[in-house]
Amino acid sequence: MDKPSTETFESYEQKRRFLETGLPTFDNPNEDYLFRDTREYLCQGVNEVRARYTTVRYTNPITGEGPEREYCATNGTELKATIEQGPDEMWVVVPRGRPIRLADVGSIMIRQGQTVYLRANNGTSSIDGGHSTRMFVVFGHLIVDTLVLINGKSNSAESSYTWTSPPIEMKPGASGGAVHLAGGRSAAWFVECTFLNNNFEMTTEGRDIWNEGELVLNNNNFAPGWDDAPEAIRNDGTIQVTPTGSWDETPFDGVRYQ
Repeated sequence: MDKPSTETFESYEQKRRFLETGLPTFDNPNEDYLFRDTREYLCQGVNEVRARYTTVRYTNPITGEGPEREYCATNGTELKATIEQGPDEMWVVVPRGRPIRLADVGSIMIRQGQTVYLRANNGTSSIDGGHSTRMFVVFGHLIVDTLVLINGKSNSAESSYTWTSPPIEMKPGASGGAVHLAGGRSAAWFVECTFLNNNFEMTTEGRDIWNEGELVLNNNNFAPGWDDAPEAIRNDGTIQVTPTGSWDETPFDGVRYQ
């Protein structure tokens, strides 16, 4: 797949400024936005860290723009636009305790050549597919720390499309309710994350992750939420479980820490 252009990021910055004032400006606006005071409250902890962590130089300590390229995303609209229209390397923080819902915006693509570090601010939070969409399609590198990936669905009736220019189709599939590592150059690391109720009550292997690249797991919780659930991971690439070593093909049944 050709690498999508990132030239639209500047235009997103303009859109984000409108979002902060409570005015939705996307082609299909919905209620997934926040007024300025609410957004600043949710990102307050992130901004305080930026202001005090003087060893990191930010051009703008409010937005996080600068050499470290750190951004705060408070909802599904912001998370999708920030990542898909963002730079090739970025740190994305979501407010702790606030669900990020993707049902109305669809899957998020990590493009080839892009590296995204994703975490909650000083705690944990959830990314919710609403039983209608897979959360991430990864062609580049994705590093996720201390998040809950819940209610993802890979075999939705319709494809998701990126918010790049031009849009790129992300087709549904049988496996990978939460994440699909789509190709040999893709890689993902999950650290202390929880996967819950993805591909709910389906029987296809890989209810949480379909790996066709390189997958590293460190102390994650795979919880199906229903009886006779299939294995959490469909592995068609390479997989490593740390600190205990490589995956031994043992089924990921029940609530189990890796």
